[in-house]
Amino acid sequence: MKLRSIAITLLASCALFSQDPAAINFVAFRTATGIRIDGTLNNKALPGTASSIQHDNSTRVVHLQGNVEITVNGIRLAADEVTMHEDSGEIETSGNVRLSVPK
Repeated sequence: MKLRSIAITLLASCALFSQDPAAINFVAFRTATGIRIDGTLNNKALPGTASSIQHDNSTRVVHLQGNVEITVNGIRLAADEVTMHEDSGEIETSGNVRLSVPK
């Protein structure tokens, strides 16, 4: 439980909830095993993978589903589903969620 609290604190301190316009920028590529994402979150690398992706251009919301893995500042986030709000930089998770913090 202590590791989870530390990871959540570290993740929150990485500016995941920024209010800057276009906080998340990305390009998605279809691969043989799903989707690969190359992007940035507040000018920091945001690589990731998922089984599928849906993008709503009008709301600038991205839904990643199925074995989602993204990495921010060396912190690896794995979840069943992730919703990313491009304008605010907010990232929501659902399902089984795991954080891995480098030692």
